[in-house]
Amino acid sequence: VVAVGILAGPVVASLGPLLVRRMEPGAWGRALIMIAIAGAVLAAAGLMGWLADESRTQRLRTAATAMALAVLSAGVVTTWNAVVPARLPGLPVNVPMSYDRATSRGEIDAARWIRDHSGVDDLVMTNRHCTTPVEPVHCDSRRFVVAAFSERQVLLEGWTYTPRSVQLAPEGREAITVNYWHPELLELNDGFIAHPTRDAAQRLRDLGVRWIFVDHTRPYAASLEPYAELRFRAPGVDVYEFAAAGR
Repeated sequence: VVAVGILAGPVVASLGPLLVRRMEPGAWGRALIMIAIAGAVLAAAGLMGWLADESRTQRLRTAATAMALAVLSAGVVTTWNAVVPARLPGLPVNVPMSYDRATSRGEIDAARWIRDHSGVDDLVMTNRHCTTPVEPVHCDSRRFVVAAFSERQVLLEGWTYTPRSVQLAPEGREAITVNYWHPELLELNDGFIAHPTRDAAQRLRDLGVRWIFVDHTRPYAASLEPYAELRFRAPGVDVYEFAAAGR
């Protein structure tokens, strides 16, 4: 019984976090401590049940019950430990903007500003499309920061999960990195923010774009004026509004 507790306990206790999700940075160390404690508890519970002053059948039943309860408790604790990571002293709080899925306070503030100063039918454009700030070619396009925090429609941000991406990559996960199927629109979108021209500005206005979310993690011009007016600035982000036609 002690051997079963020592050998099987840590294995069973670790199944929860392994099956539920990938563990966050720093969670493995905490989980290993929990698993070690769970193994010790299982071994002690089995030994106590075996040494109880009862018949052999009752001792086995007591030991099995104690071990089962210990397994369930350890599984819950380690799974919770993996899913809800604690912020331990010494772990980095901030990450660089090049980090996968990193989002800055400035990006959120700029998107919220658009939400508070725009109509529900306004269309926004942005030059960031990937979870990391790279060229939008075979990248992970699950980038929805502007759409999520502005609560507005976006001309072109991330395109994963769209019907077209699934058609182009029916195997499933390949839809995450499929290239955008209208490269001319992508070029117009990113090209204007990096090198603004009157013609590109007019074409984008004709598409219904009003707001321009300029993310500094991707190529951008120092100013979009006179084609658009700077309305808001946050660290790493500029927000422009297209000027009225004819200006």
